[in-house]
Amino acid sequence: MNSSLFKRLWLAGLPVFLFIQVSATPLPVINLWPSKPPGEQADLPSERDSTKPSDGLVAGKSVIRLGNVSLPTLQVFRPPIDKDNGTSVLVLLGGGYHILAMDLEGSEVCEWLNSIGVTGILVKYRVPKREGLSENIAPHQDAQRALSLARFHAKE
Repeated sequence: MNSSLFKRLWLAGLPVFLFIQVSATPLPVINLWPSKPPGEQADLPSERDSTKPSDGLVAGKSVIRLGNVSLPTLQVFRPPIDKDNGTSVLVLLGGGYHILAMDLEGSEVCEWLNSIGVTGILVKYRVPKREGLSENIAPHQDAQRALSLARFHAKE
């Protein structure tokens, strides 16, 4: 993959002061779509963590299993200024298109990327499968939109 696609990703519309940080903290959550995402017709139940007490631990920790996601977002995790190497990576959460493993395969990955000077862009895409559509249509639209935003704002 061409690394120039991920160089210097900053999102438009955020005040400049948000980019002047001294620690690896996430910036505010940004909606991927300006209004309702494409193809969304029915309202899902509220977004929630579907982790059950019977679910096993991973590396000694519980995992946030987020389900019923209908509002796709992204969140930029910037490394400390003194470590920032100008590279960004889109982080698309695992979960088999049924749930999103928010921490284990999301925020923890972004924090690790920050430790090596890379900006992590956490993409929360729509799950589960939408009625009448193949299981990956909505998540793929959200991933394409996130990548499009990354490319469009790369020079910023």
